[in-house]
Amino acid sequence: MNRGLPTGRRKRRIALLPAMAVLAVSGVAWSAPAAWADTVDPTACSAPGPGGGTGTITGTAAYTLDGGTRTLSDALFTATDDNETAVLVKNAGTLRLRRPTVVTSGNTESADDSSFYGLNAAVRVTGAGSAIGVRGGSITTTGSGANALHADYDGSVTMSGGRIDVSGQFAHPVLVSHNGSAVLRNVDMVSTACHGSAVATDQGDGTIEVHGGRLLATGKYSTVLYATGTIKAYRVHGVARADNAVVMAGTTTTVLADHSDLTGAEEGVMGFAMGTSSNTLTIRGGSLTAQGGPVFDFSGGSTVIDVSDGARLRSATDELATVSGGGTVELDASHTQLNGTISGAALALSDGATWSSPTTSTLTSVTGLRIRGDQARGITSAHSITYDASLTANAYLDGKTYKLTGGGTLTPSS
Repeated sequence: MNRGLPTGRRKRRIALLPAMAVLAVSGVAWSAPAAWADTVDPTACSAPGPGGGTGTITGTAAYTLDGGTRTLSDALFTATDDNETAVLVKNAGTLRLRRPTVVTSGNTESADDSSFYGLNAAVRVTGAGSAIGVRGGSITTTGSGANALHADYDGSVTMSGGRIDVSGQFAHPVLVSHNGSAVLRNVDMVSTACHGSAVATDQGDGTIEVHGGRLLATGKYSTVLYATGTIKAYRVHGVARADNAVVMAGTTTTVLADHSDLTGAEEGVMGFAMGTSSNTLTIRGGSLTAQGGPVFDFSGGSTVIDVSDGARLRSATDELATVSGGGTVELDASHTQLNGTISGAALALSDGATWSSPTTSTLTSVTGLRIRGDQARGITSAHSITYDASLTANAYLDGKTYKLTGGGTLTPSS
């Protein structure tokens, strides 16, 4: 279940985003719920269950399309019972909703079953060939585990325009599982409770694309993007008021932030992996801001981070990347200026990319430097930067110490 971070991975709570009553995005002022200006109360968060789910969905649906095709305009769908879905599409049905109003208030009996199988979701599509297309309108849920949009078992959902609001714990504006897929265009999404990341994939993976729109998560353990599968965000403005901007928690996880502006009250992107996982993170233009820790914090697995097109990476603690738990991280930068300390990552600079380290940093390898005698160009620091001379990637450095712009040194680790 998408419940936040595993035990032991919560690290810092240095600063929270300042209270926001109105956000200005692309010149448009958008009033946020009054609760956003409140202090997040950690005691208000329920502990997640033991995990696993039942694998059997026993909920009901107020409206069901069982195969076939139908278009409905300006319709109102409501669900008030626990474990009740407002709109369900299955058995290769295709439903088109134009300007719908969907409202649910029931709670789930199992947060895991909600995340894994769509129990208590407001709008759920399940099964290969099943599809829901929403144009405009609104979806509002107040119950626990009440995901607004949920696609699973190869079902697909799209939404263009409109707004989603969820305020119950373990509820997400959009979540896919078991190879479900979702595409959202210019949809504003708000999550105001704990364990309620705005855009999330869960068990069995899945794929989500978000184009435009404003994503806001204000509860504890609620991120902008929570990926166990693939999430791609294009020109999205996202804020997590009490957690990291992004969490990557799968065995093969891909996240793309393309000219998006993402802010986390804690870290920028936290990744934790099991076994021999292989993960890819791409930050292309835009910005990624961490207000309480490093921009990148990864433990376990193998991760490649590609930063390009002048992406602005900011950390209130001046930490760019931290690697632990036996993990490996390769940070590739092009056409970008990096700043912040690095601990345990490999760094590759190309196409004019540079890196500035405000304090001592430790690299596994570093490539793309311009070597002139005893000078190494591409890094600015007044401190010592170390590298592992035994690695093949560092052979061109010949195990030597080099002077850096700023008065520091690039030195082989002892």
